[in-house]
Amino acid sequence: MLLLAETVKEEQSWAPFCVVQGRPEKMRSLRSPQGVGDRLRAVAFAEIQAREGFLWGARTFIDAPQEWKDTWLRFAEMENTHAQLLLNRAAELNVDVSERSVSASLMRMFRAADTAEVFYYLISTAEQRGMEVGLSMIKPMREVDAESAAIFERCAKEEEEHIAAAHAALENHDTAAMVEFR
Repeated sequence: MLLLAETVKEEQSWAPFCVVQGRPEKMRSLRSPQGVGDRLRAVAFAEIQAREGFLWGARTFIDAPQEWKDTWLRFAEMENTHAQLLLNRAAELNVDVSERSVSASLMRMFRAADTAEVFYYLISTAEQRGMEVGLSMIKPMREVDAESAAIFERCAKEEEEHIAAAHAALENHDTAAMVEFR
């Protein structure tokens, strides 16, 4: 059964994902079908958290520049698309997203932001880390599952726009509130 990304919400306890407070289960080898499934699950959930994070930021930081909020809403749509691509592939491979645990640490980090600037910085650094991890997995994953590798590559490449937008926005904005995060 195909899971629709937009049905997974924080207020619904992230169902059907199995979310743990601590560290999730260790991922299996990337060179195995189970390891590919682990990464599809984890990255789909990270994309869902990014979507929810962007939506939360747009709702929460009402004093943020409208351009930022518009960008966050557009990026939320892109994150949903990424999550759906990953969930579609997981379904094709019969990966049960509830089989192994994931962490909601990204959303907890985003919610710790008390200003729009700090939020934008935090979500852009998460996007940067996600892009780097995704790019590093493409080659070894391609050897096991070229279709999944292509999805990871697409997602990683599209995250570049999110990162560039954050850097440009924050460079042109008073970022004194972010000094402690550098």
